[in-house]
Amino acid sequence: PDIELELTTTPSIVNLTQREADVAVRLAGDAPEHLLGSKLARVGLAIYGSRALVEEVGVHAPYSAFPWLGFDSAGSRSLIEREAPGATVVMRLDTMESMVRAVEAGLGLGMIPCVRGDASPGLRRVGALLFPGRHLWVLTHPELRGSARVRAFTQYMRTIIKRDRDLLEGQRPAVG
Repeated sequence: PDIELELTTTPSIVNLTQREADVAVRLAGDAPEHLLGSKLARVGLAIYGSRALVEEVGVHAPYSAFPWLGFDSAGSRSLIEREAPGATVVMRLDTMESMVRAVEAGLGLGMIPCVRGDASPGLRRVGALLFPGRHLWVLTHPELRGSARVRAFTQYMRTIIKRDRDLLEGQRPAVG
């Protein structure tokens, strides 16, 4: 009640110390030492393909038989090399939404958070669940610890994330 939310989604990290935001919901291995926060869930990541591509190449085909989509990062490259040695990466993307759209379009396999991939009827989870070691954190600056609106919002986020933790962690049965 009486809290106005302004939601900003960005791949860049907002600076809570400079009050660019009161609260940040962030994927990270660890929280920065100068912030207060709660580690609420581990975000599941899995390999997805369009239903049509998986049927065309074969449900039991090795990963290397599929075209792959990746991000332009060392972590993405090493994950693909580990999971699909010898695979051909046909495209590199710069946002998760562009990855999801490209996988849905059948351009290749990609690694997508289960909370997004399992919700898409056009996608099929291929293989095992992967955990890259990132957690979902709710963070704030220590000076805002006593703020009623910050406490109310962070408690609400804890409740919602606890409710949907199995979906975030990829533990709900995959669609299809």
